[in-house]
Amino acid sequence: MGITVLRNVTVKVIVTEDFKSRLASEMQEAARRLEAEASSLEAQAKKARSEDSASLLSEAAQRLERRQRLLDQLKDVAKLALGAEVTQGAVQGTAEVVPGDVWAQVGEAEVVLRDGVVVEIRERRC
Repeated sequence: MGITVLRNVTVKVIVTEDFKSRLASEMQEAARRLEAEASSLEAQAKKARSEDSASLLSEAAQRLERRQRLLDQLKDVAKLALGAEVTQGAVQGTAEVVPGDVWAQVGEAEVVLRDGVVVEIRERRC
């Protein structure tokens, strides 16, 4: 007799030209949003009282720093090798646990995607 438990499942993506293009586009859009937010905060700071202005300018600077990190990461996207696997994140999944299972292996599972399609499920079980 077993029970069902929750576990993390790692989601990996096989790098393709389509993946690189979509990821770069998403990152560029996020960078544009951050730049627009920073500009808006700077404009608000010009109209605000001095104590509020400093806070708004600090927030704008943080947005610009995040934008720069994104642009740096964008350069790394271009360097990704086609066919390589990159971790995209994790989701919650379930696993059936029965007496005799090795607990450390219950949580080990991966889903591998290629252009949004599941191509492999990896699960280590005893």
